[in-house]
Amino acid sequence: MNSVPGMSSRPSYSSLCSLTPSGISSDHYSTVFPFSSLSDKELGPFWPDSGYSSHRLVLEQHGHKTSIKNPTSLALMARTDICPLRFIDAFTLQLVEFNRDETIPPYAILSHRWREEVVYEEFINPRKDTKTKLGYQKILGSCRQALQDDIRFIWIDTCCINQGDPNDIAMNITSMYAYYQNAEVCYVYLMDVVKRRDICYSRDKFGQTGSEWLKRGWTMQELVAPRTVIFFNKQWMYLGDKHELRRGISQITNISPTALSGEQSLQDIDILTRMAWATNRETTKPQDKAYCLQGLFGVVVEPDYDEDMSTSFNRLGEVLCNAQPELKERLGIPDDFFNNPSLYEKSFYDLAWDKSVDIWYQDYAAARDRGLLKHFDNYDEALGRSDRV
Repeated sequence: MNSVPGMSSRPSYSSLCSLTPSGISSDHYSTVFPFSSLSDKELGPFWPDSGYSSHRLVLEQHGHKTSIKNPTSLALMARTDICPLRFIDAFTLQLVEFNRDETIPPYAILSHRWREEVVYEEFINPRKDTKTKLGYQKILGSCRQALQDDIRFIWIDTCCINQGDPNDIAMNITSMYAYYQNAEVCYVYLMDVVKRRDICYSRDKFGQTGSEWLKRGWTMQELVAPRTVIFFNKQWMYLGDKHELRRGISQITNISPTALSGEQSLQDIDILTRMAWATNRETTKPQDKAYCLQGLFGVVVEPDYDEDMSTSFNRLGEVLCNAQPELKERLGIPDDFFNNPSLYEKSFYDLAWDKSVDIWYQDYAAARDRGLLKHFDNYDEALGRSDRV
């Protein structure tokens, strides 16, 4: 790892306070960061020696560190040694890079929607207005939460991926699912949420809706892959974790509560059911509708943003059908389809989506008939919580 100033012990109270995002009044400190009102002496006993329950464990034997799968986790989609190589050091607010042959220490990871972000180039060469941006305040809030969780390193896509380097983009996109799966904890920052019930049951002029985060393509794997996912509102107030909120999230996303809680492995869920979860999800770049699914299917598709969406899906489909030949029969795909896709009226996207939408509707109808899709006047019942925010 590139040399950085050492952190011999947990950060001091004054260091934590210096990372407080702007726009959050002192009245919120005790709620946003529960230990921030305590002195160093008072804080000590509460500082955890072990982190969250994660899929990846880092062990040290005879001075050698290695990562293994948590024995209590079910089958995983990605290897535990696939981790980011570039992080933000939450203590120094500097980027650090590890070598490929190093065992990556436990790290936190952020899931969010892009808004006025500070990207890689600007993070290493800040401008006059950099620290006033919402994206920079998001970085500060994430780093402070990581330090409070006794985690020194955090991965944030906006500034840990060099957007000007196509190779860096490709490497990170094809490994993204593994990054989230192997994180100690995933922080979900919801800038459009104030109260817990707004995650799934906020309202607008069109009726019942939820956080925009639940409707995006990339955030699906960021929800499913990590073992521990914690939600925060726009002021970094704790809202709950995905286990607590699984009932409400399942109703909005159609992802089964058992998949959200880790009681069911993705490998045991039909691939078309997994594809159905992506129904109606949106991405900024159309090609990402295909690329964001590769981790959920356990395959790798190199991104190419010069191709159209149909081509991206055809390449995804070819890799999938090579891995699961029976999928061609289920979708009615001709043998020469991937060699000559232009000869056919429908793309893999059309064929797979038609089938997955049918599955989605069957699941929806079954849930409706069982009374699971009733309108919740009591939002806390839907979210599995008895206390209100």
